[in-house]
Amino acid sequence: MASTEDPPKKKWDIASIKLPIPVSDCTVTSINNGQQAVITGGGTARDGRLKTTLLFDVNSSSNPTSYSLTPLPGLSNARHDHGSLFHDGFLYALAGNSDGGAEIERLHIPNLSNKAPSSTSWQHDVPSLVESRSYKPAFAICDNFMYVFGGETRDNKKTVVSRKTGNQKNKQY
Repeated sequence: MASTEDPPKKKWDIASIKLPIPVSDCTVTSINNGQQAVITGGGTARDGRLKTTLLFDVNSSSNPTSYSLTPLPGLSNARHDHGSLFHDGFLYALAGNSDGGAEIERLHIPNLSNKAPSSTSWQHDVPSLVESRSYKPAFAICDNFMYVFGGETRDNKKTVVSRKTGNQKNKQY
């Protein structure tokens, strides 16, 4: 006869790594098939908005509770409450509360390696949004279009969806 008791709940473990500074309102994006994650931007009470970009790597050690945190080139504009996305080897950061609230920037990150990014700085070769977006706009790339969902404009109007076509030949946005 099957048990009607709830299975025991698993507890969260505390990772053996700490962020260099206390941060909130950052964005974390899983990359390279979930083997790594990139933490971008955020804010602190002391420093305000941040340009920080950190690579969180779970493959850096044979110890399953040991991880590495490696600095990557900082964002061009300090930002928090922004969106981020990893697609075809590029990490994109979009909008948020920053001086570049309409800008989209991207950083090339080699696949499944601890090598430094192939570019030494974030690129600004994606056209900016028509309006600035804040408060965590989300975005996705579907069928060769980049879609931006939600966020809020500087005049506090809720936004719905914007879209931009990519380059069909090399799928860059």
